[in-house]
Amino acid sequence: MKEFGRLAREAEDRFAEAASIDAVAGIADVMRRRAAHRRADAFKRVACLVMLAGMLLLPGTRPAPGTAADVQRKVDLYLAANPGGRQTGPGQVSYNNGAVVITVAGGSAADCPLGSVCFYDRPNFGYPRGEVHDCGWQDLSTFGWQDRIESAVFNRSHGLAQFFDSGTALFSVGVGYRSVPDAGTEARNRADQVYVHC
Repeated sequence: MKEFGRLAREAEDRFAEAASIDAVAGIADVMRRRAAHRRADAFKRVACLVMLAGMLLLPGTRPAPGTAADVQRKVDLYLAANPGGRQTGPGQVSYNNGAVVITVAGGSAADCPLGSVCFYDRPNFGYPRGEVHDCGWQDLSTFGWQDRIESAVFNRSHGLAQFFDSGTALFSVGVGYRSVPDAGTEARNRADQVYVHC
């Protein structure tokens, strides 16, 4: 009986030793596979970075900023992202038969055309710029301007324009206060509608 007990313990020890060898071999295999995946992921990242650097450094892959080709590229991208408009001039896209005009590139000045209410993508009248020519409501999402207005100019002889976020008035421009160079932290990038009182 003692002999049987001893043999059983030896068998258990050998089984445990074999199991631990298999476990170590399994762990080593898992670690080899993980290392191979990490090398493959690292290779993919490096390849992507090299391709990106090549695209940025190769001449002719992207038009120089401010050139006619660059402005046209911006118009094309804008129309692709905001269908329903049509190009009406260099850097300009019109919606609703000219009731709204978007200028995708330009300066940084309060250069709102006479008879318009203008809104800008950046503080201090930084482009892109939108212009509203009609009275009444305009849903800014129709032409991709919801939640992005940071400044505005009123260049009409009378009336008022109010900017709203889901029905809540944010700020206004009008005859008595023609420009808002910065909508402020409470109103910046929140307007989704504008109402022009004529």
